[in-house]
Amino acid sequence: MGVTIFNILSAVSWNRNTEEHHYTFAFDSLTAADMSEDSLIVTTDTTFPVGAFTTHLPSTVKAGLAKTTGRLLWAVDWNRASRRLPEAAAHRGCRRR
Repeated sequence: MGVTIFNILSAVSWNRNTEEHHYTFAFDSLTAADMSEDSLIVTTDTTFPVGAFTTHLPSTVKAGLAKTTGRLLWAVDWNRASRRLPEAAAHRGCRRR
């Protein structure tokens, strides 16, 4: 039997050239007749600097149990993350300094 806990205090500090990027796409009706027109897809992108921030990695608990019965090995593994990804990294784990 064994239990392991990963990333209890793990974090990534983003502090060099941090930027936020926004992309917008607008599509018009697309048919075979007007596929050659460039104005059907309109895109815009914006980039602006943001301050330093830290992303905390979600903790993970892993537990396992194994038993030998004659010539047969039985094993069970269980994994549980404290938060769901990528939502956890994108929203809950980020803190601005």
